Amino acid sequence: YEEAIPIYFKALESAKGFFVTEIHLGLAIAYDALGQDDKAQAAIRAAIESYPRLTIPYLRNFQRYKDQDYKDRWLANLKRLGVPEE
Repeated sequence: YEEAIPIYFKALESAKGFFVTEIHLGLAIAYDALGQDDKAQAAIRAAIESYPRLTIPYLRNFQRYKDQDYKDRWLANLKRLGVPEE
């Protein structure tokens, strides 16, 4: 996760549209895995700012993970970090 963070920031330099939101979500997951809650929640706020309609139901429909358990854990983490339920 530590190695992913600078890569995400590099990607933000040229990202546009919903890719910005996805990068912030990736940052949130990485920071969360490293126990950096404040930074994870800040990344969630940035994701919501970049896409104000971001919600758990939206992500549930948007992301197509084959492993349903992984998807459920991913969504639960994002909800815990501040992605709204509605």
